Amino acid sequence: MLADLSFLAATLSYFAAWDIPVLLRPYDEMNGDWFWWGGKTPASYKKLWRITYDHLVRTKGLHNLIFVWSPNAWDPQGDNVPWDYYPGSDNMPITAAGSNALTRSPWVIWSTWGSGLTKTAINSNADVKATYYATDQVYTGGSGTGFGQNFDWGSVHAR
Repeated sequence: MLADLSFLAATLSYFAAWDIPVLLRPYDEMNGDWFWWGGKTPASYKKLWRITYDHLVRTKGLHNLIFVWSPNAWDPQGDNVPWDYYPGSDNMPITAAGSNALTRSPWVIWSTWGSGLTKTAINSNADVKATYYATDQVYTGGSGTGFGQNFDWGSVHAR
């Protein structure tokens, strides 16, 4: 596992060299049982998370990672509520002294899974279009008005 994490660190070090923030979502949906890390005890999950964090941040020195904890959807009254799996709030090396990654790159990445936007009556198709496509401040992987417009991809690579 440490060899895999070292490979990941080597890949991510390119972004660290340019102070580009990286959202890292290790071991997602831990409150399900479809991944090898899922369905385990909260203590073992936290230990796995801590090993990953320590190796990437403390051992490999990556300062640009924003760790994203992302459990699977759950029923608040059910038995799969994930709070016991929460690894803690001290996983933010991007705020380390000397790093200005967030002020240089004030971006937010927002994502939802497939039909999750319109699965309930809360979000109509019009709501989704108004959120993702009605502004040039949003860039999507689709064909909305924001995709690719007014964005200089060369400036990202030139940094």
